[in-house]
Amino acid sequence: MLDLFAGSGAVGLEAVSRGAPEAWFVEKHSAVLRTLRENLKNLGVPAEQGRVVAGDVASFLRRKGPVFDLVFIDPPYGRNLAAPTLSALLQYGRLSPDGIVAAEIETSLDFDPHGSAPGLECATDRTYGQTRIVIWRMETRA
Repeated sequence: MLDLFAGSGAVGLEAVSRGAPEAWFVEKHSAVLRTLRENLKNLGVPAEQGRVVAGDVASFLRRKGPVFDLVFIDPPYGRNLAAPTLSALLQYGRLSPDGIVAAEIETSLDFDPHGSAPGLECATDRTYGQTRIVIWRMETRA
């Protein structure tokens, strides 16, 4: 499981609590990183199961590293980072062939979930107030 723009790590921690063997958390803001690390410690998540990466999401995706079955993207609102993050995730091969990607974005973002990530098929696109949740899976090849 990969939690991008992890913040407090709530999504990755939930995945671990539900049986994910490991979660990677990518966050660049130092104050938020302290909270994330405290949350992992307070919940007793061992370092090998909750891996924290202090840094920029784009830089992390460019590096050689593991492939993930589940990726959650929660970029800061107003920065238009969803599409480039999806592109980098696919370009650098960080999503498994059976992978699923979920994103939380603002409803005001001009974003086409069907054309924004070639190779991904939009499974759902829902709006809740000012928040939009989009879920993709790898396209099935016939």
